[in-house]
Amino acid sequence: MERWAEYYQDLFSRENVSNKAIQNTTPPPTLEELDAPFTIDKLRKAINTLSCSKAPGSDGISPEIV
Repeated sequence: MERWAEYYQDLFSRENVSNKAIQNTTPPPTLEELDAPFTIDKLRKAINTLSCSKAPGSDGISPEIV
């Protein structure tokens, strides 16, 4: 039991290496186009690319209804 206690004390008393790695990395670039509001043309294109005669998704709405 003493050895287990020593092991875990050593394991959890060290400085977390991943915190250093996070601090030394640069964040990925943001994609501004993801924040832009969608247009009717983009919505129509997305709807037209849906497969017909497929099972509905988790919302229960099949593509044929749209």
